[in-house]
Amino acid sequence: MKTGNNGDPSTDTVGNGLKLVAANAVGQAISLATHFVIIRIYSPESVGALSVMLAIVGIFTIMASGRYEQAIMMEKRMARAASLFDLAFLLICATTLLSAVIVGIWGAPIASFLNISAVASRYMPIIPPLIFLSALGYVAGYWFNRNNDFGLTARYTITQAASANILKIIFGAARYTGGGLFAATVCGQIAGVASIVRGIDKRIRVLTFRRKSMATVARTYSDFPRYNMPHALVSTLAGNLPIMILATSFASTEIGFFALAITIGFKPVNIFSVSMNQVLFHAVSQQCIAHRDPLPIVRRFLWRTGATTAVVATVSYLVLQHLSNTIFGDEWMQTGRILCLMLPWLAMHAVSQPLSFIPMLAGKQKAALAVECTYSVMKIAALFVGITSHNFGTAIATFAVFNAVSMTALLVWYASLARRLG
Repeated sequence: MKTGNNGDPSTDTVGNGLKLVAANAVGQAISLATHFVIIRIYSPESVGALSVMLAIVGIFTIMASGRYEQAIMMEKRMARAASLFDLAFLLICATTLLSAVIVGIWGAPIASFLNISAVASRYMPIIPPLIFLSALGYVAGYWFNRNNDFGLTARYTITQAASANILKIIFGAARYTGGGLFAATVCGQIAGVASIVRGIDKRIRVLTFRRKSMATVARTYSDFPRYNMPHALVSTLAGNLPIMILATSFASTEIGFFALAITIGFKPVNIFSVSMNQVLFHAVSQQCIAHRDPLPIVRRFLWRTGATTAVVATVSYLVLQHLSNTIFGDEWMQTGRILCLMLPWLAMHAVSQPLSFIPMLAGKQKAALAVECTYSVMKIAALFVGITSHNFGTAIATFAVFNAVSMTALLVWYASLARRLG
């Protein structure tokens, strides 16, 4: 494994992590900065329809590659890793074709069921190309990280976000408000993929489609579509349920406070978690391939991140409620209180989620799927327990504490599995 000048793998791990965190932060900053302009140009119907379509794209993207892209990080031989890329690419093509058939036959009924306006429903055909481009960009990210090309991953993230959001404003200014949002989203994905396409086979040629090698890696890593894909799907679906469940028992105003708190609280946490997950996955898997003990990398991450998170959470608790009026405005004051209730959950998410790949490296995908299903069911149960209090704050506090305790238990499990990897 390539290391820094002092021979310590953690040097590259921190540097690469900062590179991806910075790229994701820039992408999110661009999206946030342009959002306030976009909502003044386009109708709520268009914005809502695009959000629904992107949710559909997100679900299909998770399934499109069979999660074989994760195996790219674990494979020792580059030629076989290239075959995994080829296999994922073919599965993406098949999923895109399937989605095109579904949209072509049932697009109108689906749009009607999801309350997508008649004008916006004309853009349902953007779903298949978005699935293809999003999934390809996602798989390419794992391929680049496998090859230490973290700069290309960062380039894709920034190019895609900047292109899509700037084009939304340009199309809006040109009064192309009917389909501007949808066209800009597709163009942004095209620009993102185009910015990295020449770098995909920089290390070794891909898209050679060697059937024998692809069949071998498909069998070797069959647990990824069998367990990792449903695991990711369950996690994605469970992440979208709390707001819908809360909406059945509380006023829309309170749901709005919670939705804003989720957005504000999890955006920075997810930027860090996703970036460090990619980098730690690479660092730990390379240590395992080289038959070295990866536990020091995991320990160092836990100590540093745990200490930093504790300080940030404590300071946030002390100042959030006092600053909420200034930050959010008088009408959003309740969001500051909700964020304070969510801090234990946010803190444990920041520490535990970057290590969520460890069960996969330990060959525990089946156990991880069972744990995720159990956790999702219990999470929803905890939410219903909180709802019985008929107090919104109590419901959120109960939900947040349960998530924090559950993630602590997951972290203990990850640490125990990491000891066995060495």
